[in-house]
Amino acid sequence: MSSEKRTLRSQTNFQKLEESNKRQMASLGGLSHTGFDTTSTMKLAHSDSKQGKLDDTERHTMHRDISKTATRGGKLSDVVPPFALSAMENLRSGKVNVVQQDFRSNPQKGGAYDGFMMTMSRVFSHGDSAEDKEIPYPKSPNPYNEDVQYDRAHRAPYSLVGTEGNTFKTVWAPHYPNIAVDSHMERMAMKKFEKYGDGNVMHMAVDSHDRSTVGVVYDRGDNPGISKKTGKEKPRFKSVFAQYGRKF
Repeated sequence: MSSEKRTLRSQTNFQKLEESNKRQMASLGGLSHTGFDTTSTMKLAHSDSKQGKLDDTERHTMHRDISKTATRGGKLSDVVPPFALSAMENLRSGKVNVVQQDFRSNPQKGGAYDGFMMTMSRVFSHGDSAEDKEIPYPKSPNPYNEDVQYDRAHRAPYSLVGTEGNTFKTVWAPHYPNIAVDSHMERMAMKKFEKYGDGNVMHMAVDSHDRSTVGVVYDRGDNPGISKKTGKEKPRFKSVFAQYGRKF
């Protein structure tokens, strides 16, 4: 096959993929990042005065602000963004522990791209050793910035799904959002897992070109307990999300 024919075939295949991605994204209703926006706090952490750190008061304030945006409801659809609902329902009813859908258009070229990638993990007892953790390199080039360190964000968190998460795609994220926001949501997922058990806690990450949403969705079961604030039964489902810009 000549090089011209190979190039034409490659272009045709890529066009078909883009068209397929657009149709799938349209069927999902479009992406909307959700949750408390931590970008300004993350930029502060990366400022010269902070050198990648926040004090305890600043971190605890951010954690409280994230928690305040929690959503509660009697159905899963009450607490999950519409574009993510079908994938999360499939995850809850299926036999796999991680679902990843990549609708991005050519992220490996660098620069801005259309679409988004969505990764959902069902937290379970895996027992895998931390030394087996691997984080793949993202498709997109490292957005190197001499003032900001970028790390690989683990989109199927090892603490939650073990070695099963090693094979899934990821993105570049500024250092502090990676350790402050992502890690906070992972700890929250693990804490809820310890309370509600296998299959009832999901971690979710959604990544577009320049922004990420990470969150935890959980099912309290048939007896969700009584709220100390209202004295009434708690809604069965709850979600907590946070978001941040990735291009500082």
